[in-house]
Amino acid sequence: MARATRLAHRPGRRDVMIAVILSMIALALPLLGLTPYILSQVALFFIWSAVVIQWNLVFGVAGIMSLAHVAIFAFGAYSTAILASYTGLPFWVCFLLSAPCAMLFSFVIGAISLRMRGDHVAVVTFAISILMSTVILNDVGCFRSEGVVCYPFSGGSRGLSGYGDFGWAKLLGYKSRALGDYYLTFGVALLSLIVALLLIHGPFGLAFRAIRDSETYARARGIAFERVQLLVFILTGAMTGLAGGAYAGYIKTVGPTLLSMNTLVFLLSMIIVGGRGSTWGPVLGAAALVFADMQFQALAGWRTGALSAITIACVVLYPAGLTGVGAQIGRLFGARARTATDARAEQLTEQPQ
Repeated sequence: MARATRLAHRPGRRDVMIAVILSMIALALPLLGLTPYILSQVALFFIWSAVVIQWNLVFGVAGIMSLAHVAIFAFGAYSTAILASYTGLPFWVCFLLSAPCAMLFSFVIGAISLRMRGDHVAVVTFAISILMSTVILNDVGCFRSEGVVCYPFSGGSRGLSGYGDFGWAKLLGYKSRALGDYYLTFGVALLSLIVALLLIHGPFGLAFRAIRDSETYARARGIAFERVQLLVFILTGAMTGLAGGAYAGYIKTVGPTLLSMNTLVFLLSMIIVGGRGSTWGPVLGAAALVFADMQFQALAGWRTGALSAITIACVVLYPAGLTGVGAQIGRLFGARARTATDARAEQLTEQPQ
């Protein structure tokens, strides 16, 4: 057991070192004098990374075929916007409340969907996203009015806006507001990564992998199957909701497009392209897809199609994703190094004494 624990900690130490190096790079990146546009795109990358890191814990590590994390992300964003619009609470408080709101929403979804298995979970969680989108789009009642204009409670098809933001323009100055968004979204992504590393390399990680690989084996080992699945669903839901709150404060508007098929495909593609179930796959996938999306902006309505084509090509050519490609390259160079070492050792043994 002790030997197994030591072996489990080795990848954990490596992942911590990678996280530290990447964090130092991210902290120093604004010092390079990047334009506000580039900083804004990196901030979006941080938000999407925070979401797909958590979704990958459910979808890839724990093996739960859930498509609900887009709805949870949207719920966190709407929670922040609605609280800021109607309660009079400071925006920062509304942002922080997005996590417990999303946690409660995740509990409800998990309690309903995790009674099922496999594809049935995917169908039910996708249906919940569609239901949430339908409710918002059909919200046409006049909840509040400004002059002759009526606004629904959720904003309806127009969404919600004008509810406030993080106040970086006042704190840092108008020209430096992008810097505030950058570091806040980085903090959310870093927190999401820390939670993921603690879960993956801790006792829960072993339970997740056991459940994913064999439910029968997991039950035989005494793992509380349903409880562990619901727990990971709730924890990842809280972090996903916090990312939604960061999105609401950063973009300053939320709408039903958050629940669109385009958003679902975009985020799911990040997991697939990066490598489902791997620790760093979601981060690599998010970086690749955000960069590709920047290049495809001129394609307008074809952007989603182009991103889908990239995903299809990746699935066909590299089923294990970008992390799988990296592992293959590492094994190739490792094999060459071992071959060279063995050849050198053979030459030395053949030399006359």
